[in-house]
Amino acid sequence: MKKFKISVVLVISTIFMFACITQSKEEVKAKEFISAYYSQYAKKDEIKAIFETVLVPGVTATAMEMDFNELLADFFYANFDGMLTEKAISNILDKRIIPTMVVLDTDIIKATVKEVKFIEAKNQIEGTLSFTAKIIFEQLDGSKTEETTTGLIRVIEESGFWLIDNFKLNW
Repeated sequence: MKKFKISVVLVISTIFMFACITQSKEEVKAKEFISAYYSQYAKKDEIKAIFETVLVPGVTATAMEMDFNELLADFFYANFDGMLTEKAISNILDKRIIPTMVVLDTDIIKATVKEVKFIEAKNQIEGTLSFTAKIIFEQLDGSKTEETTTGLIRVIEESGFWLIDNFKLNW
């Protein structure tokens, strides 16, 4: 009888521990997107080339804007294709969230997402997660710093796929 009780306790403990460490499909997709977002630091040259197109002397503003928007879309789809809803893509491109110019104003050459923790966000649309992420930033001189960032991310299921519907960093 004692062995039976110990076995039951072990089974319940194992199930509980597994449930605590297993991430939901929403959290897996959210972490994938957050990691892709921070990978922009390693693509600094690409991003710089995109933003330099708006500074070409002798080219009309309309032509520059068309080239710029096309380059933005190319960069976006090459790095984030299949991760976001159409609404999120439109919002991110319209607000110039991706690619971000922030990567150009720093000596950071690489950012790695070390850990992300999620909780259900309060006072937000259903499905919105509040996140805290630990990011390792590598500078040009090889030094590394760890920073914590927070934000909101909404993941929805659309046509059988988990997609990001909204993303916001708390600066």
